[in-house]
Amino acid sequence: MKISSVLPKEHGAWGVLFIPFFVSAAVASCFDLKMILLLFGIFFLYISRKSIEELFRASKHNDRLIKNKFYYFLIIFITVGLLFIIPIFLLYDLTWLPAFGFIFICLQWINILQIRKRKQRTVTAELIGIAGLCLSAPIAYYVATGEIEKTALLMWIISFAYFARGVLYVKLRLSVVAARAQFADLYERMKYSKGYIFFHLALITSTFFLLIMFQKPFLIISYLPIAIQSFLGISRMNTKLNVPRIGYIEVSHSILFGILVVLLFDFNV
Repeated sequence: MKISSVLPKEHGAWGVLFIPFFVSAAVASCFDLKMILLLFGIFFLYISRKSIEELFRASKHNDRLIKNKFYYFLIIFITVGLLFIIPIFLLYDLTWLPAFGFIFICLQWINILQIRKRKQRTVTAELIGIAGLCLSAPIAYYVATGEIEKTALLMWIISFAYFARGVLYVKLRLSVVAARAQFADLYERMKYSKGYIFFHLALITSTFFLLIMFQKPFLIISYLPIAIQSFLGISRMNTKLNVPRIGYIEVSHSILFGILVVLLFDFNV
């Protein structure tokens, strides 16, 4: 069995998991031994989810051979992940780390159950998955600083708001292809996209008000590139869809988003 067969296939999920992690580490100005341990711990615990998914699928077909193989990888990944994370808890007096881990595991488990029910592509399932993966932001900030404070929550909010938009934008583009929709002009494209546009505006507006509450209004600038990308994408929307190209664009914008957050974070009202 190739090692690639036991790794999660959702390539975009890697960015959702690790970009918030590195942004939080940069905001906290910390990337020492405990952060490296945390990074590897999160990595191994995350890749274990593929084995859990495959175990569910193998159970339906009563395939004992496949089940045994994935049990083997599941035990290895979880054990290695815990070997990285447990020393952080013991050596650095991070008493809230198990609580963060519990929430992370619960959200991932809910997402896995939705995959089992073949509901993983619904909007609700996608958003729950993103909410769970973006917990890497507050976890990283807490481990970096050793304190529970509002900045950890802020890092989760801005990460979730960003990646939630990305998922719905991709769904919009895929829906055009599935429906074989044809548009005569920009007005028809905007009309077809009104649900996404409303969500995008509501998300950005609510995020901006939250940023004001956190006294970080300048962080809204980090969302400007994706707002421009969304408008340009809708204005050129048609039934021809280059999925890899959209993926590369989303990844590049995610990196840009992270850089802007780090650069703008210290600008206060």
